[in-house]
Amino acid sequence: MGASLLALGLGSITCALDGSLELVVLGRALQGVAIGVVPFVLSILRDVLPPARVPASAATISAMLGIGGAVALPLGAVLIDHQSWCSMFWVSAALGVACLTWCPTRSSVW
Repeated sequence: MGASLLALGLGSITCALDGSLELVVLGRALQGVAIGVVPFVLSILRDVLPPARVPASAATISAMLGIGGAVALPLGAVLIDHQSWCSMFWVSAALGVACLTWCPTRSSVW
């Protein structure tokens, strides 16, 4: 999952650094590949966690995705109205770095 977060952050930085259409498309493609692992997360949880923890973990991930989608759209609109569209990608990159820094490693979960 760390590699996916890293790729997501690099895609965000690629989009934020240059306003050319080619680099924005490249950065968004990198982000798409990185976020493509999300469907596999639930399968991995099922295989790795004890059966009693799977429903709560799946619910937590589903809630994060739902809340993130509901909150990110209006906040992104406000950010773009008051800044530039590039700032949206800087926020995404900062969140990726924060997740890489604060997310537990596999050994600390056990």
